[in-house]
This record gives sequence, C-alpha cells and structure tokens, in this order.
Amino acid sequence: MNDILAAIPAEGFSLLQIQPEHLQVLISLSLHHHNPFDHLLMAQAQVEHALLRSGDGQIDRYSIKKIRCS
Repeated sequence: MNDILAAIPAEGFSLLQIQPEHLQVLISLSLHHHNPFDHLLMAQAQVEHALLRSGDGQIDRYSIKKIRCS
C-alpha cells in the first residue's frame, strides 16, 4: 500500500476526497449503471470537470466526459 501511495504524487496525480458536491450529483444520476463505485466516479468527474477513463460501455449512457480504453 505504501508503494501505491508513494506512486500517486510521483506520477503527477493526487487523491480526490469525496465532497458534498459529489454526493449531490451522485443522487441525481440515473441508474443505467448498477455499480455504486462507478456512479461515484462519474459524479466526481462531472463536478471536477475531469475526464473519466473507462472501458465500461455502460458509462457511455451518461453525459460524462470520458476517454474510452479497452
């Protein structure tokens, strides 16, 4: 775990804490996708104006900025 935590800033990333704004968007998302963790990631991406990288085709049903990966 320490290796992972050390790699985050070393690779130019930062941890994103769950904020009340994320939860407000989360409860407004439709339930096309049944994975609660993916719902949270989509809400965070929307609030933070961030790209979500995913290979999950269900995420395409949402108006979230995304990068498709395979």
